[in-house]
Amino acid sequence: CGRVRFESQLRFGIEPATKAAIADNAKLLVHISVERVAAEFNRLLTGIDRRAGLQDFIETRLFAYAPKMAAHETALTQFSQLPDTQLTSLASGWAALIFLLRTQPLVMLKAWKQSNELITLVTQTVKLLQVMPNPTAWDLYQAGEAAVTTASEVQKLLTPDFDQQQLAEAYAALPIHSKKELALTGADLIKAGVRPGPAMGKALNQIEQRVVAGALPNELKSCCRSQLKCLKIVCECVM
Repeated sequence: CGRVRFESQLRFGIEPATKAAIADNAKLLVHISVERVAAEFNRLLTGIDRRAGLQDFIETRLFAYAPKMAAHETALTQFSQLPDTQLTSLASGWAALIFLLRTQPLVMLKAWKQSNELITLVTQTVKLLQVMPNPTAWDLYQAGEAAVTTASEVQKLLTPDFDQQQLAEAYAALPIHSKKELALTGADLIKAGVRPGPAMGKALNQIEQRVVAGALPNELKSCCRSQLKCLKIVCECVM
């Protein structure tokens, strides 16, 4: 796996006899720790010649002995045929691969013993890719900046004419980018007469969605008590 990784990282070609030896001994990969295999594969994903590395990963049948990869030769081949643009992050590589594999990020990345941080980012990215190229404001908001950036790079890889700038501008234009920026709080609703509990949480979520969609100004803290009561009535009617 290391020689295949070097091919991706350094554009080294693998000598035919060496490649044949790798294929003959591919099954020995199961005796190498997952952490070691993952370290090599991670470097392959972000290498300057990812296509060559992936193609040899497939042709030597190393994939058949890698975690959760044996059943995915077709998708791996599809991934290896994408433009050979070097990816800027490991998350982009894994997100692109998992999106094409149509598998669960958590299951795949746990099998490869990847970090929880990477698992979270890839999961958010794959979820966003599933609604690309036309995500809603709520899709972008839920994904967050890191996942939007990662999904943008992956979508560009999958669809070369994708407009990354347009997606970046759409995210930047969101009224808020996290719940912390929401002007209204649970305390405000309590003051307006809303009882604490599931109904209040539902009301806050509904308000959050309306603010993100641009249907409600994020200026509720400056509103008077009577306006908050009106908002309470609207939320309760919808609920």
